[in-house]
Amino acid sequence: MSRQPSSPASLLAPGIRFVQNLKFAEKFLLVFLLLLIPLTYASYYLLDDVHQHTREKQFEMDGLQYAIQVSALLELIPQHRGMTNGLLQGDERFRARIAAMQPALEKALADADAADRRWGAELRLHGPWQQVRSRWLKLHGDTGQLTAEASWRQHTVLIADYMNLIFRITINSTLYTEGDPSTRHLIEVNFHYLPQLIEALGQLRGSGSGMIADGKISHDENHEFARLIPNVSALARDVRRNMGFAFELSRPLQTAFAGQANQAISQADDYAALAKTQALQPTLSAPLYFDRGTEAISSGYRLLKMTTEYVHNSLAQEIGSLNNHRNTLVIIFIMGMLIIGYLIMAFYSSIRHITKSLENVVDHLQRGEAPQEVALPGRDELGNIVRLFNRLSVQLIRTNTELQRSHHEDQLLGSLSLLALQNDDLEQFAKAALPLIVAAGWLPCKPVGQINLVRDDKNWAGNARPPSCLPASRMCIQ
Repeated sequence: MSRQPSSPASLLAPGIRFVQNLKFAEKFLLVFLLLLIPLTYASYYLLDDVHQHTREKQFEMDGLQYAIQVSALLELIPQHRGMTNGLLQGDERFRARIAAMQPALEKALADADAADRRWGAELRLHGPWQQVRSRWLKLHGDTGQLTAEASWRQHTVLIADYMNLIFRITINSTLYTEGDPSTRHLIEVNFHYLPQLIEALGQLRGSGSGMIADGKISHDENHEFARLIPNVSALARDVRRNMGFAFELSRPLQTAFAGQANQAISQADDYAALAKTQALQPTLSAPLYFDRGTEAISSGYRLLKMTTEYVHNSLAQEIGSLNNHRNTLVIIFIMGMLIIGYLIMAFYSSIRHITKSLENVVDHLQRGEAPQEVALPGRDELGNIVRLFNRLSVQLIRTNTELQRSHHEDQLLGSLSLLALQNDDLEQFAKAALPLIVAAGWLPCKPVGQINLVRDDKNWAGNARPPSCLPASRMCIQ
């Protein structure tokens, strides 16, 4: 025999039995928990995702701030290299300039140390920074004891390691994985192409100042110049190309930085052209040539600072947006729980009010008092139950009224019958009085089963022989 499929009622039977054994408070608590668990689970993962994104952006922000504070010293070391090279080549005018920049060098080093204490361990760069720092302090202390060539070489190697340190900051802090393509191109320009261009300009400035101060150009120096000048032009093109990529992806970037980018690139090209003419026939003094190079480098640093500030503000806005999103999710979750809890408590209170009203009505009935209707609560299923109860109450009220009326009639008829039985003379009185009582409205005439007075062997009894009522006279007819 084939098995009959289960009906919906049979499938729901276990659940119905389970729910029926619970009190309303337990039912509502169960519903609240069933809503709370999935909402809490979903909210947790949403908040965790937002928190993870916020941490990633904050990590990028930490790396960016570390790179900004460390880069200040990188701007000064190439100047120190160029001035020292000019001094060691014989131009004493650079000695005062070197002494004047000592406070700036000390402040930049202190700022870099503070940044390392705050973010170095987090970015796993405390050790590399300490190595670069130690090498700089040793080089700075040995400046007067080195030859121009040795000083130049050690400065250049140190600057290369310093630039590598900053590049590692952007890698370790995941700045290079920034999601926005335009910002990613901008970061690549800031921490790769533009620093290389600035360093190439610094080498061109320092070596040229030394050659002009020395008053002669050796074959090696001429070869180095021949290498540096095209390198500056090539790096300037790289900066222009990658800035162009960022501008194509973001019109606001082009509006904000196109002017400064063109100025920095143009000044780099102009200085490369100036260095080429000075290599052929020097017409400028070493300090003046140095200052012209400083102007080109400063223009590059202005672009670097402007774009870095833009990246900083972009990250700050993203972090703020993520924090607002997180706060919104928390508020929605809390408000949702409060609303659900409020509605469940209101529903439970409504049911308690209805059950209490029904209990009061039942108590009145048990005490023999007249039944009362319950106030109608609403349009839901509980409202239907109350409507049915009110219909029952109305019927009970009508039945009670009829019973009371019949009781009064029976009392009156019984009294008249007793009088007639006690005294035969009263028979005529009863026969005459009964129609008069009915006609007067004291005893309403019953349409069926009207109790009638009859006499049987001088014993009076109520007879159920139905009379009819005349509407005009309201007289009862036997």
